[in-house]
Amino acid sequence: MKTSALFAVCMAVATLLSAGSFSGVDLVKCRNYANDWGKGFTKIKMIEQDLIEGRWTTRQTTEEKTFFFTEKGQLQILIKDGEGYFHFDAKTWKVAEIAGQPVLVLKEKNGLTKNAFINQNCEGITLTDIVSDQTLSLEYHSIKAPGTCNKVKNHLIGYWTNVSAMESVNHNKIQQGAFVNYFFSDDGTYALEYGSTQQNIEVRGTWKVSKDGRFLLLEKKDGSYQVVRIGQVDDHGMVLEQVMKSSEINQFFQASNKTFAFIK
Repeated sequence: MKTSALFAVCMAVATLLSAGSFSGVDLVKCRNYANDWGKGFTKIKMIEQDLIEGRWTTRQTTEEKTFFFTEKGQLQILIKDGEGYFHFDAKTWKVAEIAGQPVLVLKEKNGLTKNAFINQNCEGITLTDIVSDQTLSLEYHSIKAPGTCNKVKNHLIGYWTNVSAMESVNHNKIQQGAFVNYFFSDDGTYALEYGSTQQNIEVRGTWKVSKDGRFLLLEKKDGSYQVVRIGQVDDHGMVLEQVMKSSEINQFFQASNKTFAFIK
């Protein structure tokens, strides 16, 4: 098994070497930010910076995936399914080099690692799995306002109180004493409190904002994620949209509304 896997790696390297895929594209002509890169950047550093600077998408029959490569080595993957609901996956990433070729190293939470050769082009990048030889094409998009994510983060920090009514599907009336509160701390932790006069539920975990500033990524202590679209946020008000098929808030209140407004 080890011999066959090694043979597959060698064949993949030989194919890519013959194609000259490492530097087959002048990114200065393809990416509007490439002119700002330092002259001392190595080829690996240029690829890393390219991944970090862009928003990358791939479309299949039933779903669309958006990839964000963060500076701290996290890969954020937002998945929109055929029904329009969102899911989230996270991995760690780095760019290495094998036989002179750039390789994207992706590591799952369970420790499983996958390696893929990187071929850049003006449209995006093509990833070729070293072992299976399967390819995945990611389309490049610029992040129009790179500073948006940090602005959104700064606005979010603080205590938020819900000011929109949650209607019960069964009784068509506002549940007595209904409340939903968020607290986002500057250390990256959050607390969600919701309930009514009969019950109080608290959820804790860590929070991040997607690199384009559009989604709130909440990781609970059990490792599961909630994805929430940020409809609007400033220093005083916030609107959050439940975009996952299973929303704990909607389930608790038996509510059909997806959007909740908050004040700080």
